[in-house]
Amino acid sequence: VLKNRPVVIRNLGSRWPICEMSKGEIASRLMQCENIIDRGFLLKEPFGEYLGRWPGEYRLFACKEGLRLKASDFFHFLEQLPRLTAYSVKIPKELESLIGTNQLVPEVSTQKKGYYFSRCFLYNNSYTDWHFHHQDETITTQCIGEKEFLLLPTDSKVFKKMWKLTRSMPAWVLPQSDREFKDVIPIRAVLNPGDSIYIPVFWWHAVESSGFGLTLAQVFSSPTNIQYNLKYAALRTVLYHGLRGNIFLKPMVKSFLKNFSLAAE
Repeated sequence: VLKNRPVVIRNLGSRWPICEMSKGEIASRLMQCENIIDRGFLLKEPFGEYLGRWPGEYRLFACKEGLRLKASDFFHFLEQLPRLTAYSVKIPKELESLIGTNQLVPEVSTQKKGYYFSRCFLYNNSYTDWHFHHQDETITTQCIGEKEFLLLPTDSKVFKKMWKLTRSMPAWVLPQSDREFKDVIPIRAVLNPGDSIYIPVFWWHAVESSGFGLTLAQVFSSPTNIQYNLKYAALRTVLYHGLRGNIFLKPMVKSFLKNFSLAAE
């Protein structure tokens, strides 16, 4: 898995009905939705490794189990704010018939209990700051609008530089004037409606889009011997800071202690 590299798959979802609809048609369909967010959140600013440490400053609405965000509320915020992102672990049921299947992603039945297979992003002028996934891989399909991805490999030198940078400031633009980053050149990929991208575990990435858009991320859990193997810089760094008391990383530490023996097999 660690030898995998990002891959852009053109037109993987091009036959999905949602990818052939205009923004006006999608907006009209969304207005019919009972709920836009089912267990997720609504953000008025970019988010990522740095901003995620103070989510209360940026979240307009947090939807936990049993809480929902209505379509009328979403469009009210959309009219008022220049930047908005709605994240949900479920696709609005009114849109499900417009989204096809993806044969490249394992069946939902193979996922861990409580592990969310699909993640839906509905936004206007969205930006997600640099971050990485320490437990999963994704195939992300762009349904509405255009989206740009910047990605960096998972080698230990790059990982340590990015971890240090993202814990001290938003890393929207890598500091090329800094000697440490002069040789850190991201891979760039642009998705149009119907295009998909595979993002391997531990790869740093930042994502930006202009205007109204909808993105579907289909997520599958990486093998246990990858998630919890100490030879990987990402795991060592996260585990170190989790043990030092970072409350956002404590669940990772607990999961590591539970699964370390499995990873060693």
